[in-house]
Amino acid sequence: MTRGIVLQGQENGDTAPLIVCESCGERIQDVQLAWVMWRNLQQPDQSTKPAILCKKNHCNAKPEYADFASMELRDFLIDLCRNVGMRQEKDFHEALEMAHLADQL
Repeated sequence: MTRGIVLQGQENGDTAPLIVCESCGERIQDVQLAWVMWRNLQQPDQSTKPAILCKKNHCNAKPEYADFASMELRDFLIDLCRNVGMRQEKDFHEALEMAHLADQL
């Protein structure tokens, strides 16, 4: 099974983005029950792939992540949106309106 941010086919024929814990493979459905963790970077030009881990199964507390930097998934997603140009409140409102419209289809 693919883990992290994935695209998955739905029963109605649509494809939906989901987030799956990279440790246990459980789908994350509550933004408050997940952490994003990554190795500390030593140089300004370095990059790394973050791990998205659930708190529900205590995956974020496993020893292999003890020295990792971390933030709540909610904060990570907001930072990500801001870094791709969603910087104003109206941008978020428009995105939420589109999501509500999609839910009604």
